[in-house]
Amino acid sequence: MRPKPVDPDALTPREIEVVQQIALGIDNKQIAQKLFISERTVINHISHIFNKLSLTRRVQLVVYAYKNRLV
Repeated sequence: MRPKPVDPDALTPREIEVVQQIALGIDNKQIAQKLFISERTVINHISHIFNKLSLTRRVQLVVYAYKNRLV
């Protein structure tokens, strides 16, 4: 099933930062360190991103990020 198209503006600036880090192959712990937030906060952001974009896998998120020029 293809995810429904969602406007990238639906994501908060912080969520976009997380998406960009994921698209670069950075893991949750490294994202947390780089953005000065807890790893649990990163996980929460990812959960919100997946819900907003109707995605279930990181690879889908990476494809979305490149298609929508977030990276």
